[in-house]
Amino acid sequence: MENVSAWCEDSVLELPAGPQYRIEKEIKNVITVIAKTCHYFADHLRSGQQRAVGALFKEMNAVSPLVQPAVACHGFDPVKQSELSAGIADGIERSTGLRRAGRGYAGWLGVECSSVRTAIRMMRLLSTINVLSRREDTILYVPVNPLTDPAGEIVARAVSDVHSLTSRD
Repeated sequence: MENVSAWCEDSVLELPAGPQYRIEKEIKNVITVIAKTCHYFADHLRSGQQRAVGALFKEMNAVSPLVQPAVACHGFDPVKQSELSAGIADGIERSTGLRRAGRGYAGWLGVECSSVRTAIRMMRLLSTINVLSRREDTILYVPVNPLTDPAGEIVARAVSDVHSLTSRD
């Protein structure tokens, strides 16, 4: 839940970084998530449990591949992002009434939620169906990726589904 999206290529783990990253926010989150993941995986799971986690991720990926934001080396194209973001935002608004947030980031679409609690709950639920998300205040950020979700249908449907669960409160 530290809002970190990483990529693995062969034996190399690629972590996010950028000139806009702040030590007290994004960089701290990257370091925290790596430290916690390594600690819990290495120190709290037996080898059989580690294999079970790997099998679970493989199974989840077969049913619902991970959708995370596109970046420069993984298919990010500003023109495609803009078009796809608009389509996803329209689909989300039609199905949920949630509007696109004014502030955006490369690879992300912001959606304005009714409360911080709702944004947090939606973020957590999205992670269970393999859609990476992040949150800033009441804005839920969902990934825009023309390679893994070319029409934006996976993300739009996932947001609609989790919104229907959280709006019942």
